[in-house]
Amino acid sequence: MSLTVPSRVDEWQDELAELDRSLIRMIRRRAELVGEIEALRRAAGLPRTELTRENRMVKEYQSGLGRPGARLALLLIELARHPS
Repeated sequence: MSLTVPSRVDEWQDELAELDRSLIRMIRRRAELVGEIEALRRAAGLPRTELTRENRMVKEYQSGLGRPGARLALLLIELARHPS
Protein backbone atom coordinates (compact mmCIF):
# COMPACT_ATOMS: atom_id res chain seq x y z
CA MET A 1 0.00 0.00 0.00
CA SER A 2 1.58 3.29 -1.04
CA LEU A 3 1.24 6.49 0.87
CA THR A 4 -0.73 9.27 -0.69
CA VAL A 5 0.97 12.55 -1.49
CA PRO A 6 -0.84 14.46 1.28
CA SER A 7 0.16 11.93 3.93
CA ARG A 8 3.81 12.11 2.81
CA VAL A 9 3.66 15.87 2.97
CA ASP A 10 2.22 15.67 6.49
CA GLU A 11 4.97 13.26 7.54
CA TRP A 12 7.69 15.45 6.08
CA GLN A 13 6.20 18.56 7.66
CA ASP A 14 6.17 16.78 11.02
CA GLU A 15 9.81 15.82 10.50
CA LEU A 16 10.70 19.40 9.57
CA ALA A 17 8.95 20.68 12.70
CA GLU A 18 10.99 18.27 14.83
CA LEU A 19 14.20 19.33 13.09
CA ASP A 20 13.32 22.98 13.79
CA ARG A 21 12.76 22.22 17.48
CA SER A 22 16.08 20.36 17.60
CA LEU A 23 17.90 23.24 15.91
CA ILE A 24 16.45 25.71 18.41
CA ARG A 25 17.63 23.53 21.31
CA MET A 26 21.11 23.21 19.79
CA ILE A 27 21.37 26.95 19.12
CA ARG A 28 20.35 27.74 22.69
CA ARG A 29 22.91 25.23 24.01
CA ARG A 30 25.56 26.73 21.75
CA ALA A 31 24.79 30.19 23.15
CA GLU A 32 25.06 28.81 26.71
CA LEU A 33 28.48 27.33 25.97
CA VAL A 34 29.68 30.55 24.38
CA GLY A 35 28.56 32.45 27.50
CA GLU A 36 30.41 30.03 29.77
CA ILE A 37 33.57 30.25 27.67
CA GLU A 38 33.39 34.05 27.61
CA ALA A 39 33.00 34.16 31.40
CA LEU A 40 36.04 31.93 31.87
CA ARG A 41 38.08 34.01 29.44
CA ARG A 42 37.14 37.26 31.22
CA ALA A 43 37.98 35.72 34.61
CA ALA A 44 41.39 34.79 33.21
CA GLY A 45 41.93 38.38 32.03
CA LEU A 46 41.58 37.46 28.37
CA PRO A 47 39.43 39.12 25.72
CA ARG A 48 35.83 37.91 25.77
CA THR A 49 36.00 36.48 22.26
CA GLU A 50 38.58 35.00 19.92
CA LEU A 51 38.02 36.64 16.56
CA THR A 52 40.29 34.10 14.87
CA ARG A 53 38.03 31.30 16.06
CA GLU A 54 34.89 33.17 14.96
CA ASN A 55 36.40 33.79 11.53
CA ARG A 56 37.22 30.08 11.22
CA MET A 57 33.65 29.23 12.11
CA VAL A 58 32.27 31.62 9.47
CA LYS A 59 34.58 30.12 6.85
CA GLU A 60 33.54 26.59 7.83
CA TYR A 61 29.85 27.42 7.52
CA GLN A 62 30.47 29.14 4.20
CA SER A 63 32.44 26.15 2.96
CA GLY A 64 29.66 23.77 3.94
CA LEU A 65 26.62 25.87 3.01
CA GLY A 66 27.81 28.58 0.63
CA ARG A 67 27.28 32.30 1.11
CA PRO A 68 24.07 31.78 3.14
CA GLY A 69 26.15 29.62 5.49
CA ALA A 70 28.38 32.57 6.29
CA ARG A 71 25.31 34.66 7.10
CA LEU A 72 24.01 31.84 9.30
CA ALA A 73 27.32 31.70 11.18
CA LEU A 74 27.16 35.45 11.80
CA LEU A 75 23.61 35.09 13.10
CA LEU A 76 24.73 32.32 15.46
CA ILE A 77 27.50 34.56 16.75
CA GLU A 78 25.00 37.37 17.28
CA LEU A 79 22.54 35.07 19.05
CA ALA A 80 25.27 33.94 21.44
CA ARG A 81 26.21 37.54 22.24
CA HIS A 82 22.61 38.60 22.83
CA PRO A 83 20.74 35.55 24.19
CA SER A 84 17.03 35.96 24.74
